[in-house]
Amino acid sequence: MTSAGSARTELYSDISVILDRDLRDDLAMLKARSALRATLKLAAQAATGVDASGSEFSDVRSWSALPAQIRLARVALPPGAYRPSVRYRDAGGAEFQVRVLGEVRVEAGRRAWIWDRTSR
Repeated sequence: MTSAGSARTELYSDISVILDRDLRDDLAMLKARSALRATLKLAAQAATGVDASGSEFSDVRSWSALPAQIRLARVALPPGAYRPSVRYRDAGGAEFQVRVLGEVRVEAGRRAWIWDRTSR
């Protein structure tokens, strides 16, 4: 195996900021639709005597499966076999985990990709 130094990741996309902005932008419309729906159901109930409140249900979709951020590191390596390791750091810069990844073979003139996913 070859040793090739280290590289820092760079923020590619901050998904949590995008989701927060989209929710904030949509919140007024969501509230207006909810109020209109309730008003229409009350009017329908008054006109027909049929209780329609049971047709409401919670939105159980979740964004928790999405990553908060997508980070990338790009490293130019000479051809060879590598066993990369990833050092995870918290927001304060303290290392909290080191993960050794599987062997990666870099061939001349070709790109090699390493995918890693965390839940922290």
